[in-house]
Amino acid sequence: MNKRGVSMIFFSIATLLFVVRNVIHSIEATMLAANLNSVSDGTFKMFLDMTIPPYSYIFELIALVIGIIYLILAELEERK
Repeated sequence: MNKRGVSMIFFSIATLLFVVRNVIHSIEATMLAANLNSVSDGTFKMFLDMTIPPYSYIFELIALVIGIIYLILAELEERK
């Protein structure tokens, strides 16, 4: 597999981690608001602020940086 393909895989991993983290966080806040039978914009935002995301941005950033590095290396190799 060439370096562009590897970089696209790392970009996909970073995107997947970002989406999964935010979806889990939103579902958790919705479930908390639904348990109190008060699902409105204000309470959802309050519960969204109260809940902690399931994991940090570190994994996403690592995958994104690795993807960028592989893409830059692929472009530099092509110019030679």
